[in-house]
Amino acid sequence: MDKKNSKLESFLKRALPSAVFSDIRYYEGCVVRVAKGPLCFKYLVVTGKALLVADYPPRAVHEIVKFSDVTSIRVEHDFPDFLKGPLRETCQHIRVGHRKNSLQDVEEEEATPSPLESWKSPPQPDTASLATIPPVAAPRERPDHRRTFTPEPGAARDSPDIGALLQRVGSARPHIPRSRSSLAQYTQPAQHADVTRRAHSSLDKPRSKRAEELEDILNVAKPSFVRESEIHVYVLQGSSSNLLSQLQSCWCARLLSSTLELADKKASSPSQGRDVHQLETLYEQYKRELMDPANSLDHSFDLLQELQVGLQRNVDLKKVFWKDQMLYHFLTQRLQLFLMEPCTPLVKLDPDHLLASRVDELEAATLLLDILLATLRDSDCIHDKLQMLQFNGGSVLKALLTLLVTPPNIPHRYYNTCSRMLEDFHEFCSSGWSNLPEAELIRLLAEVTNISTSILYELLLTLRKLIHNNSTIKLAKLLEGVALECHLKRSVTQLLGMLFPPQAHKLKPLEAVLVYQHFYVLKSLMESLTRVQDYIQEQFEEEFRYYIHWSRVSRKLSDSYPIKRLLQQLVDGVHQLASRRHADQPQSLLFTC
Repeated sequence: MDKKNSKLESFLKRALPSAVFSDIRYYEGCVVRVAKGPLCFKYLVVTGKALLVADYPPRAVHEIVKFSDVTSIRVEHDFPDFLKGPLRETCQHIRVGHRKNSLQDVEEEEATPSPLESWKSPPQPDTASLATIPPVAAPRERPDHRRTFTPEPGAARDSPDIGALLQRVGSARPHIPRSRSSLAQYTQPAQHADVTRRAHSSLDKPRSKRAEELEDILNVAKPSFVRESEIHVYVLQGSSSNLLSQLQSCWCARLLSSTLELADKKASSPSQGRDVHQLETLYEQYKRELMDPANSLDHSFDLLQELQVGLQRNVDLKKVFWKDQMLYHFLTQRLQLFLMEPCTPLVKLDPDHLLASRVDELEAATLLLDILLATLRDSDCIHDKLQMLQFNGGSVLKALLTLLVTPPNIPHRYYNTCSRMLEDFHEFCSSGWSNLPEAELIRLLAEVTNISTSILYELLLTLRKLIHNNSTIKLAKLLEGVALECHLKRSVTQLLGMLFPPQAHKLKPLEAVLVYQHFYVLKSLMESLTRVQDYIQEQFEEEFRYYIHWSRVSRKLSDSYPIKRLLQQLVDGVHQLASRRHADQPQSLLFTC
């Protein structure tokens, strides 16, 4: 959160729960109209999950809409009647559409005015100065169904015990479900149960289409009544404001999170610790143990799983991670070792041992990638992360991007087979390779490609924030001289494998999010680098022309997935960029939602 208004920030810190306050991404003074209510000058406060409004001057703060309920965010090109002079021409009108799923809520709203509607509207300004919009009177006290935050001095905030954060997960590796590869539609070869092996939940057999339809009917809760409502925001200094970008970014992130939550409806939200100093002490102890050079691969694997679980359970752990840069550099160095290790050991091994050794290394690499993904997701409000990634002109960011798009080394004996399966859509979609000796190696290499794409997506969002903060870092400069062809081949192959499997089935929530991330990364790269667009047009023009268009993609997505409402624009954009008929290079729309 950028520091701009100490009085407002002090009020918000007193009024809001600590978890909500620490999640604030942006705030700005705007003229706001909720539904058919009056125009009021308010502070619009953007958090990762909801949109709040605070009085001017600050007296109370209210949550007006959750991002999970937002259906559209668009700019209206008009001139507000209540403004005159230069402000009327520079004002940016943002319309936020959202839904009301409960008939009871609608009836209550019609019967009892909300606090926003009871506030007095400022007089119509007749000059071009911002000062002509007077302060808004305080709202009258009345019971209301909207969520309202007011200061509670001395109130204790419940939070889980931090000591349980880094609890040992045990010597046996737990079952960690993931759906990073596009192999969910293929038959998994019979294997003996082994609790010490990483589970590949993305390899389960698909259920029948009829079973999926029945489950959708039973599980998808359809509201008895849905009514659309709107929030109108007038940004007085629209040319210099980042409000629109922040709204779009938080909306996209929330739709992705809501889709992921469908995979595990019982999953609890990350919590915050009560004592950050105690967490830092535990973190230092854990870091010393993890960085011990005497650790075996299995012990290191268990310690890394412990870190992954901690990052999922506690938000403050991400802040400690980015504040302390040592562990980040340690993890990226180990990742580079596991991915780029020359597959010619000093001691000659037989082929079976060499293959098993490489599989173990890639399992550790995928866990390291999962950890990096967890530290990057929902962390744009962490200032230390932004400072670190843009250090020295973006050298840290460039090194990570290069590592993610560089293909892992493959033992020479298995290189030709693995490359053919990973870079040829038709070969990968066939189920015959699942019986090959190197089948596990192929699965792990596909998983590395998909997790790397998810991390690239998060890094592109971070780069967008840096650009909006007037950073001089550019994506084209960061990837200058970096070979992208192999990663593009494997990424497009994974995308096609998820969209067009032999058996028709709906994508799972994790797969739907991964499809969105693949499209976003492809579109961003094609818009920013001409060589990427030329390569896609040369190598995959037919695939994108006949297979990747919205009419086909939409059939793979359940209507209950929140992310579906954002995918159409993205798919259409990629389809257009991949066509040779797209002669004129458009102005870069990198990082639009």
